[in-house]
Amino acid sequence: MADNSDLKRKILVAGQGGKSSLARVLAADLGLPYIELDALSHLPDWVDREKDDFRAQVLEAMEENPDGWVIDGNYGGDLKDMVVKQAETVIFVNIRWSLMMWRIFWRSFARARDRKLICGENVETWRRAFFSRDSLLWYLIRYRKRIAGRLPRLRGWVGDDATLIVLDGRGALNRFYEERGLVRGSRARPTLYSRAHGSRFRPGTWVPVYCFHSGAILTSWWVDWSIKHSFNGPK
Repeated sequence: MADNSDLKRKILVAGQGGKSSLARVLAADLGLPYIELDALSHLPDWVDREKDDFRAQVLEAMEENPDGWVIDGNYGGDLKDMVVKQAETVIFVNIRWSLMMWRIFWRSFARARDRKLICGENVETWRRAFFSRDSLLWYLIRYRKRIAGRLPRLRGWVGDDATLIVLDGRGALNRFYEERGLVRGSRARPTLYSRAHGSRFRPGTWVPVYCFHSGAILTSWWVDWSIKHSFNGPK
């Protein structure tokens, strides 16, 4: 097994397109608690915590684990540099936007189908995933420019003694796994800060394959139309 101790003991994994999986694998490899910001940000029934309460929850999680942690998430708007300044290593997963959209589509489908607990004690639904303004797909479209600004903002917050690792693209992410001897699917030890449990396939939620692919085609059309009308504007 590779020695990843050079990553230190306080690690923030941010960005988009594989960050959560990487954070869990690193936490398992280093024997550190995994702290999921999405789980701390959401109360049951998809109620958002008040910003001050959210900040207090994150601070408490870090203080309860003074020997180290792996924190998964962004939330720069709410947390500012609170986590970044304490991190010894910051890893930013920078997958291109189109690939990220495709991955989020399939992930949302699987979550709605399997009714897996996510973001604390919440469950994804078909309506929320695909037909709601709270849809993550809609968020990615609406705030595309804000998402693109995450890395420059993060660079300005990283401490002088901290290490910033930017994984540009899927190839860089795959090489990081290989060079570090990390195994996808490794799970961090349970903590109070994450409730991302798997659940087996339920026959009652089966959807015909032709509907599945039709949904993919319609979503692709919707994304293209939204980008054209949201970002290009009138000539």
